[in-house]
Amino acid sequence: MRDSSPSSPARPRRGQAGLLAALGVSAAVAAGALGCETSPSDAVPVDAGPPVDAAATPDALAPPPDLPSPPPYDGGGCPAGMSEVPAGTFMMGGTQNVDEGPLRSVSVRAFCMDTTEVTVDAYAACVGAGACSATAALAQCNAGVAGRGAHPINCVTYEQARRHCAFAGKRLPTEEEWEYAARGEDGRIYPWGGYVPTANACWSGPGNDVGVGDRRSTCPVGSFPAGASPFGLHDMAGNVMEWTGSGYSVRYDLPRDPAAPVYRGGAWSHSDPRLLRVTTRVRGSTTDANNAIGLRCAR
Repeated sequence: MRDSSPSSPARPRRGQAGLLAALGVSAAVAAGALGCETSPSDAVPVDAGPPVDAAATPDALAPPPDLPSPPPYDGGGCPAGMSEVPAGTFMMGGTQNVDEGPLRSVSVRAFCMDTTEVTVDAYAACVGAGACSATAALAQCNAGVAGRGAHPINCVTYEQARRHCAFAGKRLPTEEEWEYAARGEDGRIYPWGGYVPTANACWSGPGNDVGVGDRRSTCPVGSFPAGASPFGLHDMAGNVMEWTGSGYSVRYDLPRDPAAPVYRGGAWSHSDPRLLRVTTRVRGSTTDANNAIGLRCAR
């Protein structure tokens, strides 16, 4: 999913489960079931089965051999710029789209996650150290743009995202970790709760702070504290979508595709609130890079 011209939005791939075009960039939602969720109660199945241990699932894509593995989190506190996400069990998935099911109980071990998305300045430090490559020069990419140092880096490929996290002694989060960090244990639909985004996220939909469809770029990270997740993580919905370390599957009980890493979280250019739901998944490819894709790291 790439910006092919300065004025053209990215187009969805055919064959991805429920792809929908949104303003600026596309994201995956179910074309056959687009009613907005209004209550977290429909995120609880009758029988979810025993909890799945997120740390034991084989969905995380293996790092390339030349990248170091980050040290395991020992519960002794998170580094500066990261927030602790405590161990817990939550209902993962939703009922709106085929690829959000089946609903299941997932247990997550404690881990650290970047409080904000990786910034332009942070990524530039990795490039300066020779550990990261420069991002693509596409329309509305942030790297090299004056005044964007505190904005999220965007236009990053999956490999670039992994290498930045490795440079920082971290890794990309799994989908299980990402969704838990975004919604907590109470089944919320958005990081802040059950109501659709308004002026509490960097997006382009109704009620946002600049007018419907009038947003022209990302926002400085952490600009919308009212939209933080239960664990104090900012911009888990809006600003840029974020790479995970998990491959895509059309259902969670089917094998993951290592050539199709998932990104999540909605973007600054989206005007449809369904694209900012914590359960919405986007099937990517390892070469995807556009102005709506960024990252945050975990350990």
